[in-house]
Amino acid sequence: MNDLPAAPTTGFAPETSGDFTRAYQAGDTDPLQVAERALAIIDDSERLTPAMRVLIAHQRDDLMKQAATSAARWKSGKPLGPLDGVPVVVKDELDQTPYPTTVGTKFLG
Repeated sequence: MNDLPAAPTTGFAPETSGDFTRAYQAGDTDPLQVAERALAIIDDSERLTPAMRVLIAHQRDDLMKQAATSAARWKSGKPLGPLDGVPVVVKDELDQTPYPTTVGTKFLG
């Protein structure tokens, strides 16, 4: 059985949404770097045997586009608010176009 890679021991290690906001304000990281790290974690989890299947669905291109746009807003000093660029995962119990609403089951997919 494969193990997940160890978390980085240096650098940005968020625990709360406030950690993201403070790091973005300070320029320690940006939403684009966070999105790249999140996608790497997702990819690593999918390579496990068996795969973790942490997310039912995600759109890599859309995530990166949104992250880049958010990073540009932070860089220009005009974020939409303190949660701009903070990653959010939505449970598949809520209807979210274009994602499936499966409520964690195979028969509703």
